[in-house]
Amino acid sequence: MPQITVLCQTYNTKEYLQQCISSVLSQTRPDFRFLIVDNGCTDGSSELLEAYAREDPRIKLIHRKKNDIIAWYEELRRHQEGKYLATIDSDDWWEPDFLERMIGFLEEHDLDLATTGTMAYWQKRQEGGILRKLEQPVLLTQQEYAERFPVYCMYPNTVWGSILKLELFWKADIEPFVSKRYPFGLDTICMLEYIKQCRRIGIDSSALYHYRIQPKSVTYQYFPLRLDGIIARFEKIREFLTQHGAYDAKQAEWAMRTHLLYMNNTLKVLCSSDLDAAEKLKECARFASVQDMPHLLGDFSNYSQANTLKREWREMAWSIVFQAANCSAPGTEDSLQTIAAVLCPHCAAVLQPRFLRLLQENEPLYTALMKDDPSQLASLILKLIAENRYPDGTGLEEIVQSLLPDESPLQVVSDSGFFQVYADCCLNILYGNYRIRLEDMTGALLRNEVQYAQEDYLKLYLTLAAWEGEVSAFLFGKVQLAWFYLRNRQADVCRLVLEELEEMGMEENDEVQSIRQRLEQCGL
Repeated sequence: MPQITVLCQTYNTKEYLQQCISSVLSQTRPDFRFLIVDNGCTDGSSELLEAYAREDPRIKLIHRKKNDIIAWYEELRRHQEGKYLATIDSDDWWEPDFLERMIGFLEEHDLDLATTGTMAYWQKRQEGGILRKLEQPVLLTQQEYAERFPVYCMYPNTVWGSILKLELFWKADIEPFVSKRYPFGLDTICMLEYIKQCRRIGIDSSALYHYRIQPKSVTYQYFPLRLDGIIARFEKIREFLTQHGAYDAKQAEWAMRTHLLYMNNTLKVLCSSDLDAAEKLKECARFASVQDMPHLLGDFSNYSQANTLKREWREMAWSIVFQAANCSAPGTEDSLQTIAAVLCPHCAAVLQPRFLRLLQENEPLYTALMKDDPSQLASLILKLIAENRYPDGTGLEEIVQSLLPDESPLQVVSDSGFFQVYADCCLNILYGNYRIRLEDMTGALLRNEVQYAQEDYLKLYLTLAAWEGEVSAFLFGKVQLAWFYLRNRQADVCRLVLEELEEMGMEENDEVQSIRQRLEQCGL
């Protein structure tokens, strides 16, 4: 009776199947059942598999009608044999003594999991080399594995390259994760669930598994579920380490940094995918909405690699954002705001489809946006407005309003059109030239030149006068505000202003008395 079930799931890998299958059939330890799941191949792989199955009775070939990422799990449950499980990807291959050496290693040291190093083969370069390999074998308890997780996690990171015990495999709680059909991260999740059942884990000093790296593999393809898998993977690592009391500050920083690396790799795949700009933006917004994203883009103890990763993530996200400059798809604005909350939280309001091209083409605006500097961005936009160098109807005045610092005197302005009509005035105030602007505004009021948004103009005037301690200007502004309310028949507000003036000793002032008389004469 076979002692080992060797599992291989294949979909359209005919070019590499012969090397893979031959490497299994030529093993120096022959007591295995070779379970091959044909996942609806359309490239002639099915016929090649049939030919192998006819020649070697150890092969159990199962044909599926369509490509299903979890077909292996369902078929393994139905057709498993023996004590041990070994898996191999259909474009990879084994050294001839993989099974003999790994099972011997497992049995000699009474292990529940045995794994080997990996030889990589870069298909595009036609070049091989060591991907990971230890100098000496390592034996660990489950607790020791958790405590040394950053050092050894890459060895049992995948189901392939390892020998597992079938009895323990089915005790592991992996079905809820398998049912999610994650195209990435599922191997790590399954292995961590399996390791929870293990007493002893061993990593041999060999490198008996050959892993083919090629751009057409799932690793280099974008699927929406890929992001979900990466998040689930990180959460499983954090849970595993926490359960073992090993999630200290050092482990947490490592886990976050590694998570950011996986996020970056996935974002790179999204950037180079065939999705249109709207779809890329929507997916990028999902990245930005990940709960840990602000932490991931935060501080990593000045770790240089992490800083590089953060910069790369931001650059890729900005690239996707600006690709959506002409996008009018539903949800675009919501996606932009979600991304902006991470990339430029203080300047988020400016990230709207109608402004993207202007931001991209104007280098000073772009630089201020990258720095998330709302004051600089507001002043630059005001300068464009003052020079009348922006397209009609873009609504930049509203953006200026949203970018104002909390302490700015301009916060009293309620009418966004004010920033267009009085752009020069606002620009000077943003620059902090309060006294000069107060003098100019006094002259404009005396010459009766203020026609638009008079109430906002007077409120701003009063604010500047108060900030500068100019009592005479403040009283002048109050009187002008009372006249404004009188002209607009806002009697209650006008009386309140008059009362304030009288409390400041202006009850005998000719203009104050004149305003009161007009109120009475008009029956207001």
